[in-house]
Amino acid sequence: MNYWLLVKLSFLILLTNLSLAWAQYEDPQNVLELTDEEINPSRQDIGIKKTEKYQRNDSLFQTADSSNGAFSDRIYTGDDRHKVLGAYLLQGNYEQLNQQQGLEFTYMYKNPSWKNTWWGLTFRQTQTKFKFITNTPEATAGSSPTSEALEPRKSNDPQALTQAGFGGGYRFKLLLDFLPTNNVFETIDFFITHNRMNDTEQSKVFTGFGMLVDYSLLKRTGSSFFYGGKFNYNMALVSRDIIDTESKAETRLTLSWFSLGFVMGYFF
Repeated sequence: MNYWLLVKLSFLILLTNLSLAWAQYEDPQNVLELTDEEINPSRQDIGIKKTEKYQRNDSLFQTADSSNGAFSDRIYTGDDRHKVLGAYLLQGNYEQLNQQQGLEFTYMYKNPSWKNTWWGLTFRQTQTKFKFITNTPEATAGSSPTSEALEPRKSNDPQALTQAGFGGGYRFKLLLDFLPTNNVFETIDFFITHNRMNDTEQSKVFTGFGMLVDYSLLKRTGSSFFYGGKFNYNMALVSRDIIDTESKAETRLTLSWFSLGFVMGYFF
């Protein structure tokens, strides 16, 4: 088959799939032939008739008032639309937890057209040490006499990281299928980030893009409040301005690190 014809056909198929996906996003009721009852199910459908459909990744639960023992109205987690959370982050190595500390603020929105899928923004600041996130770049034959690649970096040099990211996430109950709980959930989130590393020891600033992945285990205590723990992995490629005759490779750093965190937030 002609090569260019194959390319054109592949491109046409891609456009068709994207068009269908966008149509589903814009008007899922018509494209997927959903009824009003499927878009906004009754509590009877959620709790009795079609639990396998509506509670696979969501749940219907009640909370009790400790003062009188009365139960609240049933809360269906599938009605959640917004989520805000804050997290306190620590070094991923449990033996050195206090050697790295950070704060996170994240907002996410669940569009009803994309079931259990959330989109949002995250902002994070981390105080850490050089040894936890990267290594000294390798020197080359043409390295400048002032290049930092000629001298190994001190592993305890303090570093300040700032991240801003956009991405998506998914809420589900996979591991929790083995536990009889209606108010604990798992989430996995992926963000594309812009990273700024302030090397406070040498007064240099590195910037660049990267990614991070979060896995969280969250417990819902009522209609809104939740708390839990998280684990995340971060990776980024950052660089600074060239000094003298340095090569570009000498001004770049590959960052990667793990964090553990405690999370609190609200659904609304």
